[in-house]
Amino acid sequence: DVPTCATMTSRNTLFLSNLAFSTTSAQLEQVCSDLGPVRSCFVVTDNWRKSKGVGLVQFATQMDAAAALEKLNGFVLDNRSLRAELATKRAPAAERRQKKEDEEDRAKEAAEEDAPNHQEKAAADALTQPDRTRKKKKNKPEDMKTIVIANLAENTTRADLISLVQPCGAVAELEYPVAERPYTAFVRFEAFKDARAAIGTLDQKRLNKQKLKVYLKGLEGHNKLRKHRLIVRNLAFTATEGDVRQVFQAFGPVLEVRVEVNGRGKPRGFAFVQFEKREHAAAAMEKINRAQIKGREVAVDWSVPKALFEEKSKEGAEAGEEEDEELDEAEGSSRKKVAVGPAEIDDEADGNDDDDEEEGGRQGVCVCV
Repeated sequence: DVPTCATMTSRNTLFLSNLAFSTTSAQLEQVCSDLGPVRSCFVVTDNWRKSKGVGLVQFATQMDAAAALEKLNGFVLDNRSLRAELATKRAPAAERRQKKEDEEDRAKEAAEEDAPNHQEKAAADALTQPDRTRKKKKNKPEDMKTIVIANLAENTTRADLISLVQPCGAVAELEYPVAERPYTAFVRFEAFKDARAAIGTLDQKRLNKQKLKVYLKGLEGHNKLRKHRLIVRNLAFTATEGDVRQVFQAFGPVLEVRVEVNGRGKPRGFAFVQFEKREHAAAAMEKINRAQIKGREVAVDWSVPKALFEEKSKEGAEAGEEEDEELDEAEGSSRKKVAVGPAEIDDEADGNDDDDEEEGGRQGVCVCV
């Protein structure tokens, strides 16, 4: 049989594989030059000039290539055992295009032959599993297009709310007043992007002299989105939700900001920030952790359920007590432990001493004196 262009091999060119990614063309050429006269030698790289772990070397004669083939196969370079073989000539461009077109035609013919079977199967599935089909068509839950506007003034009217939300996008439904939730309204938009934009625009805005609290209704009990939630600790008592939102929204859409307060309405020194996407939350945590907000260095971390946080805090406290006891015994000292409030004393902390920070705001520390 007469070989085609696609199967003919170049008798004086070797294809080397299993190269170390650190091996350079110069190193490879130095090794091959010891085996015979080399016309060209290079390591194959990608678009970013990174090695693909293979190389090509062209010798002056077929005899040199044959001799080098035996010596290079199994040769150890940069702690890698090389594999060598005669290089295969690449088919001409016209032949490659024709081959690709033939493969596409065969795939299209096979798909057309299988089409009736797929249609029959889809029809059978629709009859036997109608509920599952309906669920797949549902892209966004209604709650993910609905915002909650809370802390409304008592004299707020539907006309006030319509004028407030209409500039944010197409409104599908306005529910006000909401049963069992006084001073609250639900606004459902036609598109999720409009609901998301409305949160950034309306949260902390004043209506009838009242500062509004606006967030996505879908956050209520939506466990998947809770994975995109951060906690900001050691927050200045003067920092508002607007201050926190302004810092974090530079990294991506923020669906909710909540500064925690105690029973008397005073800040507890920490806040929660809810992002739409996890990668935005991760980027914000990396950049803002240990940065300053309102002149105070904050600690930013992933928010965890209260029960899990308390469990971890208890384990950490027990471990710290055991370590202190070991230090006392080793040094023979008689240090006494004094409990101190916030790690950094702040003049704004009056009235905050007796608060229990359930979700982990400013933590108490143990100072040895």
